Amino acid sequence: MNNILAAELDALQIRYKAILETAKMNLTSVPPVMVLNEITSFWFRNKRLVECALNWLSVQPYETHVFTAATNLDVEEKDHCPFLVVGSTHILDDPVFKFVTTSSSTMALSKQFEEYQRTLAEEAIEDNLKILNDFRSSIYILPVSYMFVDFETAHLLAEKVFGSFFDDSISNMKTFSGKCSTFDEAVSHLKKGADRRIILNGFEDFQISLADRFALQKDYMVGHGFVDKFNEAECFAFTLFSHLLSASSILTFCTKYLLVPYFRYDVVFYYFTYLASSFLDCEEFKEVRTLLTKTQIAFTVGRVLDRSLFDKLDFVSFFNNCVEFDFDTKLTKRLQTQHEQNGDISLVKTISNVIGEFYKYCGVRISDTV
Repeated sequence: MNNILAAELDALQIRYKAILETAKMNLTSVPPVMVLNEITSFWFRNKRLVECALNWLSVQPYETHVFTAATNLDVEEKDHCPFLVVGSTHILDDPVFKFVTTSSSTMALSKQFEEYQRTLAEEAIEDNLKILNDFRSSIYILPVSYMFVDFETAHLLAEKVFGSFFDDSISNMKTFSGKCSTFDEAVSHLKKGADRRIILNGFEDFQISLADRFALQKDYMVGHGFVDKFNEAECFAFTLFSHLLSASSILTFCTKYLLVPYFRYDVVFYYFTYLASSFLDCEEFKEVRTLLTKTQIAFTVGRVLDRSLFDKLDFVSFFNNCVEFDFDTKLTKRLQTQHEQNGDISLVKTISNVIGEFYKYCGVRISDTV
């Protein structure tokens, strides 16, 4: 990133910090929507600068990683560690802005859900402030989704994939609602084998039946005040479609700005790769294979890296080690060597080996935590 643009972004982050500090003070006393409107105004006033930065970063395709599809980046749990290991530039898709842009509609679901979202907003603001205080210029907080998503395209893609799970009588959410009011009715319209391609809660879903997966999801929705508004079939469809829409939205802005998404949750990772894989043979999306590979690498690093090993390493030292070690280059060379030697390539095993080298470079040992 050029120095002028970097300086502008750094100044933007300082101004955003002041906005968040004010919101934090006021959030406990008035409705969240009223308090957070200033955040919406702030980002729209600075939309051109953010878009300029994203366009500049796209000059180096799929080198910038964006932490997205999560409530927040939990710095206390060291979520930033695996995130910073991969990629050259790092963006947190602002969870506070995502909350602001969705809260006006979802808060109407119930008073209970409004209070739940207030808690999420408070946590997201607190985490944002920690990042802006401690990690500024290492992780940029920018509103990528909900500001730069092609929602029409994302919605159409989600509807198409949603319909692909069902028989010919159901092509989208509207036709689904007209035919199904119970979970059993929804299942009766699934294509053969579709139940094994649907996950609702995580990869563990593949070990249990779809009915058991839905039972777990319904319990969660009851706990957060959803089911007062929806019947069983609508709860099922809402969950599935929400995952698909989230994945398709991320796919649209990642292909537009050539970003690599960093996923903490396996559900969105699964549907993102599911959707993106369908474009592998499309000439206009010829770079999607690179996007998929780098997304898989980032997700695997998040699963393999032991965050606890870095408890005694301060952030500046950790970040400098990430830059100097250059994980991406080392992994690429290792994979290329394995390919040239015609050896079996296990991406997970290779990533684990390079991560092991990174531990040594940082001066930490696995035995230190035993």
